[in-house]
Amino acid sequence: MKQKKKTSKEKWGKKQVFFIDADPYRQDIIVVVNGEFRDAYNKIKKQPTPNAKIVIEHIDSNKDEYFEKPLISIEGTTYHALPFGYVVVVKHLSSWLDTVGLVHHECLHLASYILRKVGIEHCHKTEEAYTYLQQRLAKEILDKMY
Repeated sequence: MKQKKKTSKEKWGKKQVFFIDADPYRQDIIVVVNGEFRDAYNKIKKQPTPNAKIVIEHIDSNKDEYFEKPLISIEGTTYHALPFGYVVVVKHLSSWLDTVGLVHHECLHLASYILRKVGIEHCHKTEEAYTYLQQRLAKEILDKMY
């Protein structure tokens, strides 16, 4: 029996934890919607990969950085200091438009971290790479959120 896809109304305000892809940059990106970093941590712990094991060891040895400090923003945060990959935490805001703005904001951070990591500094000549990646990341996140 084919499972019915949830509608936007059914997803609004619900916790979601999922992976997105940053092809061609091959980064592990976990998105947490309406949750907290601990939800991403629990998802990573279930991954049977060497990278996941290294990330969990890193988090466990730096728990205060990930679990004790208050978030800079209670609406959205991108964790970029992990040894592999990234964690993006966002929430549904009071309006759809504000939520889309928040996702695009975090995706610009994410695109910047990814592209700088591979040696592509932001300038006029590389601007299209930044905007294309930001758009792709935001589309993936919003598609799963809604």
